Formats: sequence, C-alpha cells, structure tokens
Amino acid sequence: MNRQVVGIPKLALAGAVLLALSACGGGGSDDPPPPPTSSVKVAPSLGMFSTGTPVVVRSLAGAQVGSGSIGSDGTATVNIGTHSGPIVVSVSGGGTVNYFNEATGTTENFPAGKTLEAVAPAGSTSVGVTVLSDAVKRKLDAAGGLANANNAAINAANAKVAAVFGLTSAISPPALVGTATPKVDASPAGRYALILAAIASSGAADAKPHEIAESLAQDLSDDKLDGKQGETAVPGVVLANFDSTTFADALVAAATEFADDATQAQIEAEKDLDLIVVNPTPEDVSGADPTLSAGIAAARQAIRDVRISAALADEQLSNTGTALNEAVQLVSDSTRMGIEHFQLLDRATQFLFALQDGNTEGTARVFGGWGKEWPRSGSLPFMHCVSNATEDIAAVTQVSCAYAYAQGRNAAKPEQWSRFGFVVKAGDTVGTVAWDAYKQTSATSDFTNFETIVFGDEEDGVFSVNETDTSVQASMKGEMPFGFGSQDKHMIDVMLNATETVDAAGNASGSGTLVGGITRSIGEKTAKIEILEGSALSFRDRDEVVFGALKLKASTGVYALAGNLSLGDSAVLPTVFGFSGTLSKGDGVVAEVSTEVTRKAIDQANGLDAGTVSLAAKVVSANGVTIKLALGLDRATAGDDTVTMSLTHELGARKLTLQATLDDGEVSGPVTLTGPDNISVSLSENANGVLIGSIKQGTVEVGTINDSLISFKDGTTESLG
Repeated sequence: MNRQVVGIPKLALAGAVLLALSACGGGGSDDPPPPPTSSVKVAPSLGMFSTGTPVVVRSLAGAQVGSGSIGSDGTATVNIGTHSGPIVVSVSGGGTVNYFNEATGTTENFPAGKTLEAVAPAGSTSVGVTVLSDAVKRKLDAAGGLANANNAAINAANAKVAAVFGLTSAISPPALVGTATPKVDASPAGRYALILAAIASSGAADAKPHEIAESLAQDLSDDKLDGKQGETAVPGVVLANFDSTTFADALVAAATEFADDATQAQIEAEKDLDLIVVNPTPEDVSGADPTLSAGIAAARQAIRDVRISAALADEQLSNTGTALNEAVQLVSDSTRMGIEHFQLLDRATQFLFALQDGNTEGTARVFGGWGKEWPRSGSLPFMHCVSNATEDIAAVTQVSCAYAYAQGRNAAKPEQWSRFGFVVKAGDTVGTVAWDAYKQTSATSDFTNFETIVFGDEEDGVFSVNETDTSVQASMKGEMPFGFGSQDKHMIDVMLNATETVDAAGNASGSGTLVGGITRSIGEKTAKIEILEGSALSFRDRDEVVFGALKLKASTGVYALAGNLSLGDSAVLPTVFGFSGTLSKGDGVVAEVSTEVTRKAIDQANGLDAGTVSLAAKVVSANGVTIKLALGLDRATAGDDTVTMSLTHELGARKLTLQATLDDGEVSGPVTLTGPDNISVSLSENANGVLIGSIKQGTVEVGTINDSLISFKDGTTESLG
C-alpha cells in the first residue's frame, strides 16, 4: 500500500532512516558512539597568575587527562576529553611563571619545582586552585591517598578546610586579583579573593605568598590550624596572625585595596561587630552529608549580613531615612491637604455665590440664615456651612463653615473635640472671596458649647473663581490651619486652569493644569512643596474626586525630594497612587525612591481597604555605600486586619528578604528570612512566648534557634542578638 507523507522534508526522512538502521545494527558499525568530551575552567590564585602559566589535569590515579596554559584573564580552559571521574589540577612554577603579590602589589616569581593543586569531584566544570585547595589535596593524600578518594571524601575535605575561614568551598573559583582587575564585590568569589589576599600577608616577615601558602596548606592538611602537621611543627606559620583581631585587620586592609566601596564597608562593619573569626579546628559533622559544613558557613554569613545591615544604619543613613520618610509624608499629606483645602473653599464659595443668585436648592433655614451640609466623600471630611442671618437672600455676604471633627487632636486638651473652620466673604470683584480661618474646641461632639481659637489674621487668604460655560480658572493664596498647634499652618499659592463640562444635574467635571506652591510651617520649621509646570489634574463635582499627575519638588531642612506624583481616580477600582523621585541633601543625591499604593476594595467602616503598598529606595550612606530597600504590604480582603509583608535589603551582592504576616499590626505566625547561598531562617513563638526556629541550607537543617541562641550542628553556638 502506498502511504503519502505530508510536510516532512526528505532530508529529515533520510536522517530518521539512518538512525533506525544504526540503532538495529543494519548497515553501520557495531561500536557505540564515543562519549562526549568535556572541559574544566581553572582559576588559580596566589594573586592572579601570568599568561602562559602551565596547567595540568590528571585523574586520581595520576594519568594526565588534559593540559593548558593561563590566558590573559588569569584562567585556563582545559579539555579533559572523555574523562568523567574526579580530577587533580596542578599549576606549576618555572622561570617565566609569575603571580601578583597581593601583600606588596608587585609581581612575584613562582619558582620551578613549586606547585599549587586542587582536587575536584567528578563533573566539576570550574575549579579554583589556591592555598586552601592545596590543603584539601594534602589532606586527601594523608587520609589514604588520592587513588582511594571518592566524591564524598573530596566534598567533605573541601567543606572542612573552607570552614576554617568561614567559606562554603575551598575549590570554587575565587575572583582573581591582578594589577588591572576590577574591584571585587561581596559575592562568594569576591570574599574568597579577599581572604586569600589577607592570607598573603599573614606569614613571617619577608615571606613570599607562595611560601606562606605551602606552609599553611601543610598545617591545614590535618584539619587544624595549629602550626603543626600532625605532631610535626610547620615552619613559617605565624598563628598570632590568625587571631580574630589581627586577621580582621588584614581582611579590612585587603578590602580597602581590592574591594568595591560596598564590600569594603561590609568588611569594616564585620570587624566592628567582631564577626571576622578564623575557626582553627572546625568540627567534622558532615556525616552522610558532606555539604553540612558549607551550609553552616553560609548560615553564619547570612546572620552576619543581618548584623551588618543594622550596623550600616549609621547616623547618616538614619538621618537620610528619617528625612526620606518625612519628605514622602510631606508630599502625601501636604498635597492631599492642599487639594482638600482648595475643594473645601470651593464648596463654600459656590454655596455663597448660589445664595447671592437666589438659589436655595439643598439648603435649610438655620439660625435665621441658610445652611448646607456635605457628607464625607473620599478623603474630604464632613462639612457644613451657614450664611449670615438675613431675610433677604440677595443680601447674604458671607458663609461660615466647619469641617474635620475629631477627638484628641488638641494635644493640650486630649479629651476634648476639635474642628477647623473658616468664613468666606464676598470680595470686591465678581467670583472672588476672602477667607478667615479658625479652630474650635468643645467638651462635647455636638459643639453646643465651644471655644474659638484665633488663627492668623482677620483675612487669611483670597480665593477666586472665574467660570465660563466651558472653562474655569481658579486661584488660591493664603493660609489655612494644618494641625491644631498654634503655629501649625498651611500656606498655599496655587492656580488651576481647566476646561469643564456640566451634566444635567449641574455637576461639573473637567481637566487642566495646576501650578504653585504649598508650604507647611510649625514654628520655625518649614517644609515646602512646589507644583511645577506640567502638572495636570482632572476633577468631578458629583463625587468630589480629584486625580491626575503632578510634578513636584518638596524641601524640608537640608533635604529636597523631587519627582512625579500620580493620583488615581478613587472612584474607579483598582485605584493606583504613586510617587517616584530623588532625595537630595545639598547638591548630592542620597536616595532614589518610588512608592505605589493600589486600592482594590474599600472598607467604609474602618478604612481597612484591600490593596497593596510598595516602597523601593536606593540610599547612599555616609561612607558612600549604596543600600537598596524594598517593602511590600498586601491586604487581600477589605475590612480584614491581616496583612502580608515582604522586606528586602541589598548591600552589594548580598540580598536578604524577610517575609511575615501581620494581624492588627503585630507579627502573626512564622517569620522567614531568606538569603544568599540558599539559606533560609524560620522563626516563630512557642506557647510560652519563646522565640524558636530553624536554619536551613536548601532542605538540610544546619542549626536551630531557641530564645536568643543559635545552635549549629557542629556544636558551636552564636547569639541571635
């Protein structure tokens, strides 16, 4: 039967036939296809080695499986053919082989007959060859010979030697330091490089780094940093140089010379907190899992990161953070209050103009005049106004308004109620009013008996509105009370130009531009917001909503915050509010910040709206280190006081993320902290209120937490505080 194959190219069909034939032996060789070849990247360091340095790769039995030489980047990629087992990598000295002496900053000869070696498990694609990897090789030699080693033994020896200096691996490639290499960072490779640089200056006077390396490798080969190999003294190892203080000084010196600013600050903070510790005799707790020692070292580093984060919150960073908080709050509060004052005065002004035109719609006779109320709407408070008493409506010349009722606002009388108010009086020109603001306190919420507190002058400002059928021009200049303190006030000078339309119910809506300045002062302390050209707003009378985008500059003290504020349409869910900009001190930028609030559902009863809040900032500390911060909050259900929180902190290459659930502002349930090297910490309170938890690398538990004490699986302890 003929079968037609559609859509398959002839070459593909031919290839399929050939594969089928080779699989069943027809027409081809009986030999299996050769296994794939592989290669390993070798990064040796006593400092970076010179171009042309010979590299040899052997099997554990000693058979050479590949060779190569160092290139200009300090590494060599060696083809090892089909070899698939563990490997021994050797870097050999000679007359033209040099390395960068990190202790002196000069080039040093690596003499003929000298080698630096590493042993790596099967499947390794990159290997670091250092003093510590050389110690691993010597340790395996002494523990029954390389020929009898396997992956588990290699990994265990590697982890144990690395743990002496708080590293997770002795055979991972370090960052290479040479005469023209970039500054290293706080990554594992960068830290390894700095430890090697510190070791390079730890020997006896005038000792060369390769001599120090050889002595130290011999010393470490018996799992102890004690100046001996077994019971035989090793010359050239100066144990005093590895105590906490001396080695910390050497590591700081190495970071000062070879690390970027963030890493240098991190190492300095570690020294100040006594976190740089050489562990001369790490316990062997690897058992069936040879990665446990590496996991403990990674956990210690993650805990160190937390402490460093706190330590770097120096005075400058603290002040910057405080200023950032104040400036963002200033933008939020002052902009909102400026717009609200604009709207409240507009309410009163339109009410006055309507009465003067004989329009009493929505009013009631009160105290011989006409009164009108506005319910709370969005962020606008409840407000009521009453005209001056007159039988002739056309003779009305002013209205008095009160708004923002609250108890406890007056710090001098916390048990009393308070409210703000103002009087608007018709001006000399059409569409213009003058206002006089005041504050009142009362022992009762109905304000049947109250005390009026004078604010400012008899005339605190002028508000003008010039409207046509399709446009409105409004300006506001003067002062309004901000808080209840006698010197707490808002000074506003803004102008709105907009086009508008009016619906059948008489409600206006439109959009336009807003420019001006808003200043808040509390005594001699002032904060100012400038609304710059290019700011645009939209508005609707029917629900008294204002939204749009403002270009702002806010200043308080020596700090200035500049950026863009977006005000979402609060009547359309989800509503997004956001700000992005820079915080400057004097002429220098000290932070970049962005915030975003998304309201997904509204809780009218308690204000527990559903939605998310995010804050991201890049802050520069006093010593020039950039720290990245990110905060996220999420309330899934309106009215529910449960909020999930995520806080991320980045310093150089180190990143920490804390996650928790908050109920009524208090932590509820476990708190998790995740960091580099796959480390995670879980914390919770037991029934007795004691803090308990677990530290893991991946799925392997490396320590437990009880109260304020961390107990690692190697028998060591550390304070959580």
